[in-house]
Amino acid sequence: MKQKNTMNFKSNPEMKHLALLMTLHCVRNTVIEDYHSSGKITDDEIKKFNIEVSNKIYSFLELLTNKDLTEYWSTIINNPKVFYMPTNWNQPRFDKEFKKALESLLNT
Repeated sequence: MKQKNTMNFKSNPEMKHLALLMTLHCVRNTVIEDYHSSGKITDDEIKKFNIEVSNKIYSFLELLTNKDLTEYWSTIINNPKVFYMPTNWNQPRFDKEFKKALESLLNT
């Protein structure tokens, strides 16, 4: 019988911190917060959403930066069975709010 490969992930506080920041500033502080504040998403639902998003972002960051996992990066990222790549989405642009915050910080 073939033995399954299992991966042991080390806790990375810096990546966890970054994942939480990305969850808040890149996902939560978007239209999703408008839905939450207007009652279309309950507090329990938004909590579950925040946990799921931050876990996925943390996992993605670990795959990208963890030396023990980077060998899997190109295999995983280019495998449509693992990560579907949206083909009908607009290409990302630098966020206007991030730009304003940076300019404000640099001009103080």
